[in-house]
Formats: sequence, structure tokens, C-alpha cells
Amino acid sequence: LGTPVTALIASLRADKEAKKVALAFLLVKFISVLIFAGWTVQLGKLLIQAVPDASLPRLIANAHTLINGVLMLVILPVTPQVAWLVDRMAGKAREKSQKQAYRTLYLDPGMTSTPSLALNLAKQEIIRMGTIVKTMFALILPPFLRKDASPLGDIYKHEQEVDFLADSIKAYFLKINRESMNSRQLNESFQLLYSLNEFEKMADIISDNLANRAERWSLKNYDFSEQGKQELEQFHGKIEKQLKRCLVVFDEANLQKAAQMKAKHKEYRILSRELEKQHYERILEGMTESIDSSKIHLEVLALFSTIDSHATRIARIALDWDTKST
Repeated sequence: LGTPVTALIASLRADKEAKKVALAFLLVKFISVLIFAGWTVQLGKLLIQAVPDASLPRLIANAHTLINGVLMLVILPVTPQVAWLVDRMAGKAREKSQKQAYRTLYLDPGMTSTPSLALNLAKQEIIRMGTIVKTMFALILPPFLRKDASPLGDIYKHEQEVDFLADSIKAYFLKINRESMNSRQLNESFQLLYSLNEFEKMADIISDNLANRAERWSLKNYDFSEQGKQELEQFHGKIEKQLKRCLVVFDEANLQKAAQMKAKHKEYRILSRELEKQHYERILEGMTESIDSSKIHLEVLALFSTIDSHATRIARIALDWDTKST
């Protein structure tokens, strides 16, 4: 037992897996002691009889080989049980933090003394954040249509990254030298922070309101009607296009796209009411699926509309900022 005990002591400052290896080594050797300790003398006599002319070093080597061979035959069939016992003895490994090591790609602390450059870097990081929000929105539809909750894990991870980026960008703004900003740069700072807040709200709606409903929905024993699924898919596609336009507006200050977004927002509000009306018509016709899914169907439509509203506000602030700067 001397060698495995030494290995175990050496592993005390190592990580959990190294400790488990050393502990397993000690446990296996201890099993060999239990097997052979009671008949060591008989084992020696057996080896001498088997090889009468062998020297003492040869007998020791033969004994070592025999012991390990028997040990292998004993341990191999119960390896999973030994591994389970080692896990129990080592204790539960500390779970890694669910928060991954997120990082910013564009924020440079060395540029905060030059507001024009710092604001552009902050803008690029917000665009990256908005792209993640768009990805989250794309992932939220399948759990409702196919009752497959697997994409929700990615949504929650993306939401953590959005929170990290939002906090990092806000902290970066506090470091930018305001005293050297002109009025245009101050207005730009307001526009960037306003848009950042809207992207963050969209991410919260997706991860909190929609994802939570999708989790519960996946456990229900009823489903949307085929018409209901088509309507949700249609409306989701419309809002997804709004998010794409929103990113273009924010990135390029594309006022034509901004005006288009405002017009589409009005169009989608009308569409939302029309889809709601069609849903009610199916209920009045006695369609069981529409009756059972009514609450969640209407809630999803409303939350999609809310996301559209937040995206359109980014277009509105771009138009308002352009008006003030002229």
C-alpha cells in the first residue's frame, strides 16, 4: 500500500480527477491485500514448488505477476462498481459555473480617451449583441411547433452572454471621457445606450417569457392546430425580418430601412389582430386543438408583437436622432 498512499498524498493539491485516480489506485491495491494477505506463506510455497530453481528476485517477480494477474481477473468484471465507489469516496465534483467565460471582442479600454473611436467600438459590440438576440429569436419557434425543448439550452446560454455584453458595454461607456465629447457624440451615446437597452429587453422576453412558456408547452398532451402552427410560423418570420432590418438600421444608420420598419410595424399590428381573429373563429367552430391551445397561442402572438415594438423603437430613435442633428 505504500506506493498508492504516496500517490494519494501527492494528489491532495491536484484537481478532482487526479485525486480520483490516486484513490482508485489505493482502492485496487487494498483489494489485493484483502485477497492475498491471509495466505502469503502458502503463496510463497506454491511459487517455490512451481519453479524450484528460481532465485529470490525471480520468485518475487513471479509473485508480483501472479498477484496482479489475479487482481485483474477480479477487478475487470466489477470495474463500473469500483468507479462508482471511487466517485462516492471522492465526493461530488464541484459543478462548473453555468456562466461561461464570455468576453468582448471590440471594447478597448485604451480608446476611452478618444470618444469617436470608443463610441464606434461600443457600437460594434452592440451589433454583436443584437445578432445574438436575433439568433435567440430564431431558436424560439421550434420548441412551440415541434415540442422540442432542446434549443432552449442554447437560448439560455445566449441570454447569459447578452447580459454579460450589456453590463460590459455600459461599464465601458462610464469610462469614456465625456468632457472631450461634442454634442453630436453625446447624442450618439444616448442613441447607442437606448438601442442597447432595447436589445436587452428583447433578449429578456425571449429567455424569460417565451422560453419558460415553451418549456411548459413541451409537457402538454395537446397541440396547436395545423392552421395555428402556420400562423405562428408566418408571424415569427415577419418579426424575424424586422430584427434583421433593425440591425441594418442600427449599423448603417439606414433611414430608409428605419422608415420601412415603422410602416411594417403598423402592418404587423394589423396582421396580429387578424391572426387573433382567425384563432377565435376556429374556437367558435369548435376546433378542440384551438380551444386547448388558446391561452398559449395568444400569449406567443402578443410576445412576438412586443419584440417587434422594441425593434421598431431602435428605428424610431435613429429617425429622431437624424431629425435633431439636422
